[in-house]
Amino acid sequence: MKDMKLIVVILSVAFLLLPNLERVALAEETETRYYAKVMEENIYLYSNPFDSSENLLFELPKSYFVILTGKAENDFYIAQYNGVIGYVKRDQVSPMNGTPQTPFAQSTFRVYDMDGLEMFSTPSYSDENFVTTVPYLSENLTYYGSITGQVAVPEKSGEWYYCAYSDGERSFRGYLYSVFCDKLTEIAENTESFPLITDELFPEPSSSIGSLSPTAQVFIILAISLPCAFILYLLIRPTLASKSGIKREKKGKFKRKGKCDYFEFDEKDLG
Repeated sequence: MKDMKLIVVILSVAFLLLPNLERVALAEETETRYYAKVMEENIYLYSNPFDSSENLLFELPKSYFVILTGKAENDFYIAQYNGVIGYVKRDQVSPMNGTPQTPFAQSTFRVYDMDGLEMFSTPSYSDENFVTTVPYLSENLTYYGSITGQVAVPEKSGEWYYCAYSDGERSFRGYLYSVFCDKLTEIAENTESFPLITDELFPEPSSSIGSLSPTAQVFIILAISLPCAFILYLLIRPTLASKSGIKREKKGKFKRKGKCDYFEFDEKDLG
């Protein structure tokens, strides 16, 4: 019973400390972040650190910035653009020693499809990747960037907008077919510039778990260690119970007579 109580105490303390561990991990993340400028066109944010077309999220607006938070595999940085987390190739962005006033492009657009425009998690019409329907004449959708996808209307563009939409209660991110969108505000050139950083920004990722964020690492460690502790208790519990039973049995068999240095048996014990 005492061992079970100990396990419960350990689990309780771990869950009480978890929010603090998360705050420490997030603090570590925010301490090591750099702004990097997108100097050329055709620079993309990727969903995974692998150079393949299916991992492209959208083209980053030229002259604006991404926030770098670490190194990933295959010569990629872990990056964030206006709240969208992904990856950029290390040799395609320029880390700078400074904080821009306008790091991300401020651009919006409108949907004018009479039936409402379907949003998808990929730049193509696919039932399995359906996200939501944006109503007719919805305005001020946040524009992140564009990508070439399915040509849904013959002889029209294959351009899709990666964007954010809110219905007042929930927020969605995904792709809208640009043919049914208009009033995209012009993206002005960002002229902000700072001294380039030529030193190494982050250590190389040593393993797959090392490339995860500190918060994710904390969750993984706790998720592994706490069940192991409970399983260990279940394994040793029968042994502890067995030893305890033996002690109780021995204690009941013999009686001590006075202050002598030997034991005497009761007759009922011998019978």
